[in-house]
Amino acid sequence: MKRIGILTFQKTHNYGALLQAYALCTKISQFNNNCSIINYYSPYFKKIYGLTPRKNNLINFFKNMITLPKEINKYFKFNSFRKYLNLTEPVCPENLIKLNDKFDIFIVGSDQVWNEKLQNNDLNYFLNFVQDNKKKVAYSASFGINFLNEYQQSRYKPLLSSFSKISVREKQAQDIMRNLLNINVLMTLDPTLLLNISEWKKIAILPKTDNYILLYLVHHDKKIINFTYDLAKEKNLRILFISSNIIKKIKAEYIFPTPQEFVGYFLKAKYIVTNSFHGTCFSINFNKTFFIDLLPKENASVNSRLENILDIFHLKNRLIDNIQSFPDKEINFENTNKILFNEREKSINYLKEFII
Repeated sequence: MKRIGILTFQKTHNYGALLQAYALCTKISQFNNNCSIINYYSPYFKKIYGLTPRKNNLINFFKNMITLPKEINKYFKFNSFRKYLNLTEPVCPENLIKLNDKFDIFIVGSDQVWNEKLQNNDLNYFLNFVQDNKKKVAYSASFGINFLNEYQQSRYKPLLSSFSKISVREKQAQDIMRNLLNINVLMTLDPTLLLNISEWKKIAILPKTDNYILLYLVHHDKKIINFTYDLAKEKNLRILFISSNIIKKIKAEYIFPTPQEFVGYFLKAKYIVTNSFHGTCFSINFNKTFFIDLLPKENASVNSRLENILDIFHLKNRLIDNIQSFPDKEINFENTNKILFNEREKSINYLKEFII
């Protein structure tokens, strides 16, 4: 039995980040391994996701006090899921080095663990604290960008050269690795796609109704919202909108589920409308007829991973710009499921190479 530690974004208030962490640890544990998620709480994440209001100035102080109840609600909603994560004791940056005696293998990933804007240039996400290079593995890691500038290349090259195995989540990351290290790395599935429907049902809390369209957005845009209104009218369905916002700007029933409930809402939705990467992953995994929109040009890096997953599963016809009418736009998932089966096998085999 190998002792495996996963370093990822386990402290965020983000559905995709928490659920992919759970999925990867769960899948690895199925192969008779002792797998834990390193409970790393960097100073940056503590600042972003802590409950203490940030008092940069008097105006921001009062703004933070107004939004504090929402943040407290978020904290407890997401914290309720952490009982499903096999977390280590809390670890600060100075103590990460002590984990070298605790684990046989360190895995960084999935998610945008190499996106410096999300982790504030924290090199620990390149496993620089791990003393034995043979122990360093990346699974479906993402840079969250399409290319590295010269400074990033010089900074990351020695760090990434020390990994024994690397897989990435998007084709754009494959290109980065090829240009940086002159190596071809495998593109593997986001961990949420490693678990099948029956495995996700084990933790899901299902809603009592299924008579709804689920709307899940990372960016509000009139085009996708108006599309959802039209779809709801055509199909005579309610719109459930996943949001923690206090001010309600969309004509829909606002819901703010726990991660367990989030999975349940995806499982029972009649249709899903989204511009989220993980929203797309769950739609595909659960064989839900979904519609997707790309984000504005300033979010091109997000669009690249949306387009990438649509390319993999041959589902670019789900882009709402390509939808002419609703009745004939159901999905035949037979081909999609064949692709998912093959990609899942490839990703699991990658894991087996070092965990068995």
